[in-house]
Amino acid sequence: PTGRRRIHRQLPLTAMRFLLLAALLAATRLAAQTCDGLNVLGVAQDPFQADRIRLISLNDNPLEIYDYPGWRMVDADGNVLAEETVNFFGIYGQNLHDLVWQGPGAVPEWPVEVTLELWTGFYEALACTVPYTFEARSFEWADAEAGECLPVRLALFGYAPPEATAEATLASLAWAGDFWSTTLTLNEAGGWSAMSDSLCLAQNDCYTVEVTYDADATVTVFWSDAGAGFTHASWQLTDPGTTVTTWDLYGGDCVTAAVAEVAPDLTVPATRVGEPLVAPGLTGPCLVLDRAGRTVASGSAARLVAPATPGLYFLVTPEGTAYRWSVL
Repeated sequence: PTGRRRIHRQLPLTAMRFLLLAALLAATRLAAQTCDGLNVLGVAQDPFQADRIRLISLNDNPLEIYDYPGWRMVDADGNVLAEETVNFFGIYGQNLHDLVWQGPGAVPEWPVEVTLELWTGFYEALACTVPYTFEARSFEWADAEAGECLPVRLALFGYAPPEATAEATLASLAWAGDFWSTTLTLNEAGGWSAMSDSLCLAQNDCYTVEVTYDADATVTVFWSDAGAGFTHASWQLTDPGTTVTTWDLYGGDCVTAAVAEVAPDLTVPATRVGEPLVAPGLTGPCLVLDRAGRTVASGSAARLVAPATPGLYFLVTPEGTAYRWSVL
């Protein structure tokens, strides 16, 4: 007989393993659809820690608590945009999940179609998937849509001697006068506390929190969500006197007299208090300025650590280039 003979070559073992693994993963994703009794109440970018994605879940099924759960946010191409470090033995009732943004790119300001994946057993098994429209700057649990104001509470707690006095003031750079202020009073146990009513912070504004006290004392300040109650950010004050922290929601809204012009894309990664600055593009000497233009540190960028007080700072090079630096 004539004609071409079709030759079937055997795939290499590594290629076969790859195809089997891909098929198994695809089958797993297709099999995992819904979790009975589990709902996602909202997903949003945290305005105070811009690399954090807050996911609020509600599980009313007591027979399934999803052992050692972890959430992932995945885009249409299968890229993992954000992932939670496993932090719970299981979930029942309402829970707050803290996902870290991984990209690619920055957190989008426009709506994006994503898939939320709930994994169990330290990411060994996919329990369910939730198709979701992710709007980073909306807060569904508080009925606040994208661009609307952020509902928060400002709270202060501490301990002090009987003669101590303390005052706190929240100010907005877009409004004249104080946005909110209070005087802390001691109780019989030597503690003081104060909490604001629900405050509505504009997403495109810049805020300062000024705390003054006159004795050896400890004051812890909290930004918390007015709807779900979870903490956005907190910091502790231990030195008497006046401390001012600046809060630039999502970044790009604070302007200082010391640094008149700063391009919005000139930023360095946010850093937690006391941790080293990680900015590979900066290697030379820098000044660290607070919002008032005061120098709080200087030295080689490779050796700088975040100041002890959270807020917005500026890294200024000898050439006059300024970078925004958020300290958490």
